Amino acid sequence: MNYAKTGSDSKQFLWRIGDWFPELGKDVLQKLKIFYSQLLAANMVTNLINVKAMANSDLVHFADCLLASRIVSKVAGAATIYDVGSGNGFPALIYALLNPSAKIYFVESEDKKKKFVENASEMMGIKNFFSISTN
Repeated sequence: MNYAKTGSDSKQFLWRIGDWFPELGKDVLQKLKIFYSQLLAANMVTNLINVKAMANSDLVHFADCLLASRIVSKVAGAATIYDVGSGNGFPALIYALLNPSAKIYFVESEDKKKKFVENASEMMGIKNFFSISTN
């Protein structure tokens, strides 16, 4: 079990995704952890996730998106997905990471959130994730 630190007060939050989803492999798990760290840090200045949910965001946001991505992949097998009102990047970033052959488009009207998602995507090395401007 790992912990992520955030903010000047060095609060620690659990990171259990590697324990729950070891089949994802080291590379994917590392990219998810990058997203997680970026999310926690950015949440200090931009409201991306509920502060009360931060301690369990690995469960509330990551695990549910990982499971949902599996279902979407099996049922829809979508080659192109649009995430309208992406906000914090869930579920689009997770789906893009797990399905590199799919094209994922995200739409977010709030500049701060849009920049966060674009930056997280870049830091994770996701190449199949595209921004659509609403302006």
